[in-house]
Amino acid sequence: MSNYGDVTVLISTFNRAQYLGECIESLLAQTVLPKQILIVNDGSTDATLSVLEKYKGKVEFYNQENAGKAVALNRVFSKASGKYVWIFDDDDVALPNFIEAHLRVMESGDSIDFTYSNYLRGVDGENGGIQVTGDAGIPCVDNNNFLIRLLEDCFLTTQGMLIRKDRIPGGYLFDEQLVRSQDYDLFIRLARFRTGFMVEGHSYIRRYHVGERGSMSDRFDINEIEMKWYKYEKIVVEKFVKDAKLCEYLPKDRFYGENESGYFYFALAQKAVILARKGLWDEFIYTVDCLGVLDKKNIENQRDAEDVCIKGFGKQLSVKELLNNDFLLRRVCEAIDNGFYDDARKAWARGLWYTYNNEVVVFTFREKLLVFYVLLRLLGIAGMMRQLKIF
Repeated sequence: MSNYGDVTVLISTFNRAQYLGECIESLLAQTVLPKQILIVNDGSTDATLSVLEKYKGKVEFYNQENAGKAVALNRVFSKASGKYVWIFDDDDVALPNFIEAHLRVMESGDSIDFTYSNYLRGVDGENGGIQVTGDAGIPCVDNNNFLIRLLEDCFLTTQGMLIRKDRIPGGYLFDEQLVRSQDYDLFIRLARFRTGFMVEGHSYIRRYHVGERGSMSDRFDINEIEMKWYKYEKIVVEKFVKDAKLCEYLPKDRFYGENESGYFYFALAQKAVILARKGLWDEFIYTVDCLGVLDKKNIENQRDAEDVCIKGFGKQLSVKELLNNDFLLRRVCEAIDNGFYDDARKAWARGLWYTYNNEVVVFTFREKLLVFYVLLRLLGIAGMMRQLKIF
């Protein structure tokens, strides 16, 4: 493998002068160097431009008024000369073998459209550099289930991916109408229409730090980040739902033959779980109402649906949002009662119980009471005692 790989690195930066130099140095320290590094200074008001000037001749940089990450990276995407693109963040640090490891997989054949990898978590060290604190634990997901798992949880990061430039669906990087989670929208497009492969090992260190982030139009602190992701991932998945076919909610290798009820049941059940995890409750109720009209007596392998349903109440923000809307909560309980058979309802209840007992999740006293209301609706008193063993 030559000293240079056919890779263009794309970075948008905004007021991250204190981290940008370490980020660029990590890109220039690759065992296989990138062909091109394109950086957009998205209207920074700190010393970002001074940092970039130090790397003139080693990176190409462009200045623009603050317009957000999507606009910035779409602008330089057209200038990318590499066969592959690597979208990196201005506050993270690449490990030295990223390009070498990912290119080795990409160039082993033409069937792989993108690679992804695990990463390390890091914080600001005492000397100002990044300090590793742990492993991110990114899962290896087979391609038959890739889209479904991604819709349930966004486990990809652009920093850990290498993408064939000419295989990006639609020929553009990001939807500029999205203020955040533009990368999640890109991931879903790749998962729908392209094939990925996980590269072993860690590829970069993701920095978790205090201070404001986001574009100038939507600044927020790190303690708000989970809520921001929840808000904008909901928008992205809603966009997908409007366009997706029912078969996209099933593993690509799943075959039902003439069992039409089984096809509709599993697809709708999986769709319902995704909608619940993203807090799209109105669409959830409509989907589960469709389940209610199916004949469930002849559906084989119903255990598969239970394994799916147990994940439905697995996201704390969507659960808390539901618990704080009494009217919506009653409608959701009625839908589950009418749409799912007994064991599937128990699976929904068990999933809620696991979330309730998660030490990370903090429920108010009222929310706790409402959790037990839902359990009673789905299980009854005897069923709750037997299944959850709380008495």
